[in-house]
Amino acid sequence: MKTIAIIPAAGSGTRMGAETNKLFLHLDKKPILIHTLEVFEASQAIDGVLLVVKPEEELEILALLKEHKIQKVIKCLAGGAERQDSIQNAIAALPKDATHVVVHDGARPFIKPSQVNDLVDQLKEKSSVIMAVPAKDTVKRVSPTGLVNETLDRSELWQIQTPQGFEREAIERAYELARTHRYRGTDDASLMENAGLPVHVTLGDYQNIKVTTEVDLVFGEAILKHRQGSK
Repeated sequence: MKTIAIIPAAGSGTRMGAETNKLFLHLDKKPILIHTLEVFEASQAIDGVLLVVKPEEELEILALLKEHKIQKVIKCLAGGAERQDSIQNAIAALPKDATHVVVHDGARPFIKPSQVNDLVDQLKEKSSVIMAVPAKDTVKRVSPTGLVNETLDRSELWQIQTPQGFEREAIERAYELARTHRYRGTDDASLMENAGLPVHVTLGDYQNIKVTTEVDLVFGEAILKHRQGSK
């Protein structure tokens, strides 16, 4: 079993209100991207990392990898027009002997190495495993005019996170089918669903937030401070 992590890092800072890639912003004096990569560097279950980047940011990212002694990155790849295109490019670049793939958002720096290890361990028996947490809020289906149409059963609703892990052949099949039929999914697991392939959920962590807006930086600093205080 050889598992490669694909980490898209070609985002922007638009919703953050930043003029640069949000992954270069600092949490506890360290770039968000480095926090994320250090988790996969520490995970015994991950054999290598493919990093999807903007070509114009590659030199800066390579310098950060050297500065912070990140050694598992096999290659930096150019991102596509959308996230799905970027992941497809990375899947095509997987080492020949890779048997499994774990996709994780570069903007989710609070995942723990033990959680990555557990997810990969589950892939020994399942073709796909994704991390998620039960929805805590009431969720309603609302019309474009703002009218509530339906209140959904919260007991059946989960908020999907990353990492998402897959058997290589399964995710390759899902991406090829999506390309052929021009299907655009909201995450990698949705492509598996579209292909009629099973997707299993494992319990995630409410701290595993995606840093998207400025307030997430506040939450992020609080998470790091809490973890440091509990050591």
